[in-house]
Amino acid sequence: FLASCNLADARLAQAMRPPMGWRSWNALLANISQNKILAQAHALLAKGPNGGQSLFELGYATVGVDDGWYACGQGVNGSFHNITGSPIPDYKKFPNVGGLAKDIHRLGLKLGWYFNGCSCQQEELSAWLTQGGCPVKDVEFLVANKIDAVKIDGCGPAHNMSLWSELIKAAPRLIEVENCANNGPFHWHTSLNEHPGWVPATPGDVVNAGFSMYRVSTGIAPQFYSAMHNLQFLVPFLSANRPLSRPGAWAHPDMLQVANRNPIGNGTMSTVEWQTHFAAWCVTSSPLILGFDLTDEQAYSAAYPIISNPRAIDINQLWAGEPGRLVKSSKTMFWATAAKHAIDQCENGLEAMCLRTRFPIWQLWAKTLPEPYPGWQAVLLINLSPDKQDLSFHLSDLGVSALQAEATDVWSGNKFSINSSFGRSVEAHGHMFLLINPVRRLLNSLQLESLEGVSRSYHWMHVSLGGSCVLIAIVSAGVLLRLQTVGHTSGSISIRQGGHGLRMESAEPLAPTMAGRFQLTQDLQP
Repeated sequence: FLASCNLADARLAQAMRPPMGWRSWNALLANISQNKILAQAHALLAKGPNGGQSLFELGYATVGVDDGWYACGQGVNGSFHNITGSPIPDYKKFPNVGGLAKDIHRLGLKLGWYFNGCSCQQEELSAWLTQGGCPVKDVEFLVANKIDAVKIDGCGPAHNMSLWSELIKAAPRLIEVENCANNGPFHWHTSLNEHPGWVPATPGDVVNAGFSMYRVSTGIAPQFYSAMHNLQFLVPFLSANRPLSRPGAWAHPDMLQVANRNPIGNGTMSTVEWQTHFAAWCVTSSPLILGFDLTDEQAYSAAYPIISNPRAIDINQLWAGEPGRLVKSSKTMFWATAAKHAIDQCENGLEAMCLRTRFPIWQLWAKTLPEPYPGWQAVLLINLSPDKQDLSFHLSDLGVSALQAEATDVWSGNKFSINSSFGRSVEAHGHMFLLINPVRRLLNSLQLESLEGVSRSYHWMHVSLGGSCVLIAIVSAGVLLRLQTVGHTSGSISIRQGGHGLRMESAEPLAPTMAGRFQLTQDLQP
């Protein structure tokens, strides 16, 4: 199935599922070191609370170094590249990059790195803009140190993503590439009032992507409306017919802010808002890149029930031909302020970092799933408003013609039946996150043995009966069969499909998985 998709070049390390891991910026900013990164790696491998699975066992497999690793000021004209163009690490922070990679690999993890950054922007531009940066030597650095992934930011002078991709394709090791708003030629002024040169991807930038993931949004802050603002940037990349967010090239609305706090203030999200944020990234197949300090036991314990949920991770990782979609939004809108960037200066009153934005009261998102949820859909109904709302959706909104479905709450695992529509009261910034299994009547063929001991081929279908699922054989009238049932069923069962009727009577109540005897009194033609 994947072969029919428009995948990234096979010579690049392909992320066939949305990448999962950890990266340093949201929690640590530039205050990083070799020892701190190694400590985060060990935290990925540690068992969860109460002996739960480690984050690595759940799929978080890459430890990413972000901005702050290089020796700004020690290179040409105050840059961090020497006269040959080779990058210069800050050896006080990172005395042995290759040794760090070796330690990370011994743990079974991958190491991610960072280039073309923002914290040394002016110096790098002054020294290297006319030459287009130093991507050749940067890639040589990645290869020499056996690094597995690289985030290429949009602030520096190396703005030729095609060149980056070609260099990495030609490298003797596979390296995953993240395009972090490094699109088009360098411009001093950007429409989003971001750093010079920093331009998130548009659909035209990623049709023939030479990268595993690409940023589509502004920088995310630890604030609910920042997350919801970034979520909206995904919509043009989620077309069901020919999605641009796909295996090998995933649209990325920035790293997760679950369990994070503003590093220069007090701002954070509530637990409910963290759940909504994480659910939104899951239902849109967005990369799940953790950003909190994994060595902070309080933050880890708060985040773990959210980021370890197996159903949520399945929804994020599984692919059935589409990455998720925005089904519909309320027509009623309201204004809210969205902060931007991990350093949330909006909280501290810097207007340039505050985005006054219109949001819908609610949004309905969905994603079609494959095995082990064949034909199911993940459904996320978000209350974006600051007030409690009574929200509902119809199965027909999802393109489902069934009049009934079995639902599973993603967070609790509770199962229940819903009819053609379902609703409940949803708290401010909360949501409903459900797995929907439409009740389907599927005709197929089956070998059953009659009481006379004759093996024959029959037709069958699944039918929902008050929460039970009964396997029914379709045979000639008058033949007594043994059938299997799940759940308690007794008495008469009447079913109609396609204008034909079927009536079956059980001789006695049936316990779960117990074989019962039914008398077929009328044919149902397949």
